[in-house]
Amino acid sequence: MNVEIETQGNATVVRMDGRLDAAAVTAVKADLHAIEINKGTLVVFNLAKVDFIDSTGLGLVVSTFRRARENEGDLAVCCLTPQVRSLFELTRMHRIFNVFDTEDMAVQG
Repeated sequence: MNVEIETQGNATVVRMDGRLDAAAVTAVKADLHAIEINKGTLVVFNLAKVDFIDSTGLGLVVSTFRRARENEGDLAVCCLTPQVRSLFELTRMHRIFNVFDTEDMAVQG
């Protein structure tokens, strides 16, 4: 799994490429813990290049969401592939997270 992190104003965009599964979560978690989340920080997960996500990967998204909320920030996801969108809908995560079609829309909130 490749992870690219970029700051855009008060948003931190996390672009992932590959499978977000149990094998990848440990490495990705280290990258995510390096992100500084303060009041008003928005973490955006761009999942356009994530072709598979399992329950461990979904747990990573949830734990990042909790961390953001604890620090008075927020989390959004964007660019979901059909399989990832299906998982978000099946688990009803699309009701918890702000889901956007594009990265620009997610960054703008």
